[in-house]
Amino acid sequence: QSEAELRVTVAKLFREWITICSGKYQAPDGSSQTLQQQAMAYIAKLQQHGMLKAIAVMDKFFALLMEMSVQFRVEEWTRAKAKEQQQQQQAAAEADASATTEEESKRKKEEKKDDKDISTASFLTVDAFSDLIVLLIKCCGRGQQQPRQGEQREGQPPSSIVAEVALLTKVLAVVSRVLMDDHDAQLNAMVTGSYTGLNWQGFHQQPYFRFFSNLLIALNHSQAQGEEAVPNNDILTAFSNTFYALIPQRLPGFAFSWLELISHRMFMPKLLLTKHQDGWPHFQRLLVACLKFLDPSLRNAQLTEAIRLFYKGTLKILLVLLHDFPEFLCNYHFSFCDVIPPPCIQLRNVILSSFPRHMRLPDPFTPNLKVDLLPEITQAPRILSKYMEQLKQQLNQPPPAITKDEVDSYLKTRQPQSWLQDLHTRVALAPAAVTSGGSRYNIPLINSLVLYVGISALSQLQGGSADPPQSTASIVDSAAMDIYHTLVLHLDTEGRYLFLNALANHLRYPNNHTHYFSCVVLHLFAEVSPQAGEAKAVHEIIQEQITRVLLERLIVNRPHPWGLLITFIELVKNPRYEFWKKPFIHCTPEISRLFENVGQSCVGGVPKQRLGAAPQAPSQQPQVAAVTAAPTAPQQPQQQAQPSGKPA
Repeated sequence: QSEAELRVTVAKLFREWITICSGKYQAPDGSSQTLQQQAMAYIAKLQQHGMLKAIAVMDKFFALLMEMSVQFRVEEWTRAKAKEQQQQQQAAAEADASATTEEESKRKKEEKKDDKDISTASFLTVDAFSDLIVLLIKCCGRGQQQPRQGEQREGQPPSSIVAEVALLTKVLAVVSRVLMDDHDAQLNAMVTGSYTGLNWQGFHQQPYFRFFSNLLIALNHSQAQGEEAVPNNDILTAFSNTFYALIPQRLPGFAFSWLELISHRMFMPKLLLTKHQDGWPHFQRLLVACLKFLDPSLRNAQLTEAIRLFYKGTLKILLVLLHDFPEFLCNYHFSFCDVIPPPCIQLRNVILSSFPRHMRLPDPFTPNLKVDLLPEITQAPRILSKYMEQLKQQLNQPPPAITKDEVDSYLKTRQPQSWLQDLHTRVALAPAAVTSGGSRYNIPLINSLVLYVGISALSQLQGGSADPPQSTASIVDSAAMDIYHTLVLHLDTEGRYLFLNALANHLRYPNNHTHYFSCVVLHLFAEVSPQAGEAKAVHEIIQEQITRVLLERLIVNRPHPWGLLITFIELVKNPRYEFWKKPFIHCTPEISRLFENVGQSCVGGVPKQRLGAAPQAPSQQPQVAAVTAAPTAPQQPQQQAQPSGKPA
């Protein structure tokens, strides 16, 4: 058949199927048939017309059905909008009336009822198409010959499941292609201003969302069998791969429907509840794509109303994960923090506040709490993120600026010193690679280096040191601390802020990583004393930036990571660090009151005479910016809470 003839045939067959779905179908011979008999007879008719034989014809058949479903929805929506405008005009004309008569009230109620019917009827074709796909998938599975007893290999899915997944994957690929073509055509038409050759004007995401949602609900119900009622992993994987192909970076016009689909009650919890956590990497990939889409807008503090709504939706998803699947956030915290821009403090806090549901967190405000004696403090956290990717050679990619072999060599021998001295230049991006409004540093590389060095140092400390594991002496006198000390001294303000943020990202629930990086942060604060030929102001700025990184994560709304609270309380409470004598705390009255409120909340009381004893040097005035805002990290819109003095 030609293109036009095929379209006419498909339209005729589709109208017949819609009639069957609406319960108005009458058999040609006038006999009475059940809905199941009508559906099976319709499948036989499709086979007679050759719609389900050749792969090319099947693809075209599914594509035409999706296009017709969208077109019907757009036409119904257009008629509904025209009717709404007409009603508004009538209401404006009747505004002169002093009171509404009984007839007018009755007419308005009928109009509202008609609007509801139109809204439901506008998705009639989409629902019919999704019902047809579900029917074909079930028939495809039933038509497969089941293996005899003993023939099926262990761990191999039944042939019926394989056939169902194959057909589902085919349908999802065809519908995704129609969606992309529609989105791109409408986008090009909007840019050029010419809609010639298009069946409708504007991209409508609702019918596509309705189709995917219908499939998720129907297939999950059909697969919910067995003791645990867990859907087949391959079906969820097919949906996951489809959603990843439709990410907002590729289709921004489909962003809200995409966000709703990945958080669907029949997708997200089912995927995260799969056996052996097989679905976790798939959802981690989708969530990373979601955060990457937000990155440019949040980094530059350019939030349109649409981006604000998308951000709120993302935050709600993270809160659901924090409540229902905290282990997922725990295990992939590195991947998520890697793509969250520095201004998004609360978004990062939500992820870092997660802890295993079997753990009971000690109260960080307990007097004389001995963190190093907690039983959980010697256990390593589970990290599923590929945190060493930035230190390894990737296929078809230039060699990394810092390799894993170089880091391993220095951690073992503390040589060569030239490599250590040049380290701060290697984490910087080439001028050509710096994007507009972006950072001058390779943030993923800094994050990978910080975590890998810390994990390597912990493995050395637990491998036969005479000192107790993670003791202060063993942590300070190590090659890992040489690397951290060099970076914090030689990086500029922006690079140092990113480096300190990378350290603070591991101040989480009680584990040996939290304890180790807490000791590192406190040591860097205490031991940055000026050396020969070095200015004292540099070390004061380092202490100021460490304070800023900790404080800005505490003055936002809850939740707050446990390790962050422990570190900050130790910093302000232990007289060894002389925190309340630092000049930057008293540079302005507003900053002094902020620290006093936070200190009283964390410590339980700060003597005011101690706050007023430190000199307020005029030369320290320019350093206020380092506490309140980093040069390359604008404050997070709408998420930065007013200092309330209640960090936890």
